[in-house]
Amino acid sequence: MRPARAIAVTTVTALAVAGCVGPLAGDDPSSPPSSSSASQGTTPSPTRSTDFGRAERELTDAEAKQVLPERPADATPNESATVKQRRTDPEVCIDLLRLGWQGRTAKTMRTAYAESDYFTDADDLETYQGYTLSVSSHSSPVSPGLLSRAGDALGQCEAFAFTGTSAGSSFDDRILAEGLPVRNIGEQTFAVRLTSFVTLKGRTHRIYLDHLDVRVGHNLVSVRSASYRESNGTEELEKKAQEILDNLAK
Repeated sequence: MRPARAIAVTTVTALAVAGCVGPLAGDDPSSPPSSSSASQGTTPSPTRSTDFGRAERELTDAEAKQVLPERPADATPNESATVKQRRTDPEVCIDLLRLGWQGRTAKTMRTAYAESDYFTDADDLETYQGYTLSVSSHSSPVSPGLLSRAGDALGQCEAFAFTGTSAGSSFDDRILAEGLPVRNIGEQTFAVRLTSFVTLKGRTHRIYLDHLDVRVGHNLVSVRSASYRESNGTEELEKKAQEILDNLAK
């Protein structure tokens, strides 16, 4: 079995935490979360009042698709997956994944969405690299609470369980989380590394899922990276997010 195919099958987490699949089954997006004290974890960058011009505007689906960078010629589109009944333990960690109440509320206000999901270097775990680039646009400016709650949750979610179902099968993953230092690209920026564990050919490997989210006006830009290299920095994440923002401003 080629590594890429095993990766596509086993790393359900990489797809599920991207925040681009269905809402939590049985949850009511109109129900607000219970109040809790703020954690001492890494928080998103401070909000900025800078005028980002056209980058703040509400997009159509066609415009959202146009602002995404072209997929590299040597890249392979990733397989899509439907993931349901996602839960975390501790429960607060669902906010870290942007799948909690704030994330579901934002999704009800979403008016446009585009995504590019691909991987390269499929035959070698040492060089394998996956990316998911997305932009979602909303009828109202994206609330600062979406990324703020993710930052608040991080301090309580250095290690957590993530469960759900995909393609009729259940998964039960253990996730490690740590904040990533990045520059503030938009009105608000949040970055986190999620480390998951996959078994390939009888051996357990760590896969590093780096997430960068940027809020600007009506839009949320997300860049996801998946690799087996702990040494990966944030430069490429920031570069791709900045390219999307630059395209938004045109």
